[in-house]
Amino acid sequence: MPASPSGIVDRCLCTGSANNGRSLDAMSVQLSTGTTGTTDTGPSDTGTSEPFFEVTDHQGVSMTLLPGGSFTMGSPSSEAGRAATSETQHQVTLTHNFYLGIYEVTQDQFEGFMGFQPSWHTPCPSCSVEDLNWWESAAFANAVSDAAGVAECYQCSGTGTSVSCALDPSYATPYDCAGYRLPTEAEWEYSARAGTTTAFSSGGNITPGDESNCDGKVALDNGTILDDIALYCGNGSGHAQDVGLLSPNDWGLYDVHGNVWEWCDDGWDGSDYGGATDPWETSTDGYHVLRSGSWNYGPAPLRSAYRGRHAANDHERDLGFRLARSQ
Repeated sequence: MPASPSGIVDRCLCTGSANNGRSLDAMSVQLSTGTTGTTDTGPSDTGTSEPFFEVTDHQGVSMTLLPGGSFTMGSPSSEAGRAATSETQHQVTLTHNFYLGIYEVTQDQFEGFMGFQPSWHTPCPSCSVEDLNWWESAAFANAVSDAAGVAECYQCSGTGTSVSCALDPSYATPYDCAGYRLPTEAEWEYSARAGTTTAFSSGGNITPGDESNCDGKVALDNGTILDDIALYCGNGSGHAQDVGLLSPNDWGLYDVHGNVWEWCDDGWDGSDYGGATDPWETSTDGYHVLRSGSWNYGPAPLRSAYRGRHAANDHERDLGFRLARSQ
């Protein structure tokens, strides 16, 4: 299971439609971050004629174009469930627009491109693909790039379950690659938050005492119910489920809280997010960042700021991913 930065993870093995075509002005935010002298400016128009937040098809993968912008990454010290040593708040700016999958990659999509099925819970074509490692996720991104006739972002050797990959050395960072790839950790949190500064994209926070609550129908402090936006130990079925079952966030992204953990491109650094502008961390010890939490975890790891990790060659029944691409 994903390693916790604090060494402890609360785990419980319990058995709408996207907001397309939203105008940039309607999605812009100016929110207090709770830290002195900083604000979330949210999306900013970085020069494109293509509509933001409109869902388009990318070789069978539904993706939405998101505008670059600034936000506060991490969590305030008062946030219930916070991992104190790895969620330091800091201002981050993404200078580019990027595409992001509105769903986690499904079993059907993965097998269609890769010719094999790594998932433990099968058959379930519309479920999130799972039980795959970072390398296999990167190889899928390359396969989509090949189909689209664009540059591959990863240099891979081997095939199938014997593949190993790393960022192609011709790119200084994944932002520089024109092909499909895994999202960076900063892109992931920016997108999951969708302008919010709370623990969850619904605008709510965990009530202290509910950090590992697996009883279901967990009420957040703003009156919203976690079960409406997240597949976790309180409403899971003991395995990954169909993508898009619950409500999306305000940018039309589904399952950013739970269902399966999502691999990010970044290597793991427990105390450093990789800088303030277009941050990214290389992997120095073979570990990569995971976000989102999953069906077999309590509420705390499902928060937008929570950071997990796993070795690039690890397989677990709740490890999946979604696709990204720089514009």
